[in-house]
Amino acid sequence: MKLMRHSRGLLVLMMFLSWFFLPLIGKDAVKRFLPAGLFIALIVTIEDIIAKKRKWWWWYEKIHPKLSGIVPFLWGPFFIGSLWI
Repeated sequence: MKLMRHSRGLLVLMMFLSWFFLPLIGKDAVKRFLPAGLFIALIVTIEDIIAKKRKWWWWYEKIHPKLSGIVPFLWGPFFIGSLWI
């Protein structure tokens, strides 16, 4: 259960660590895929709002009480991964 004590820190680390790989992607790829990545992030955010209202899923741990639990995943590896692929 040691991992559960540090889950908020792991979420923050996961979110910011993925941004360090942005220079490896390349400037041209970022320019090309940034609109698609932002569109995907918007769609997933809307999906998360709907899912929260309908109680399809919930997040046990959040990095901040006012932010949704999907924020570290969405703006971390998901967004950077959509630019990379």
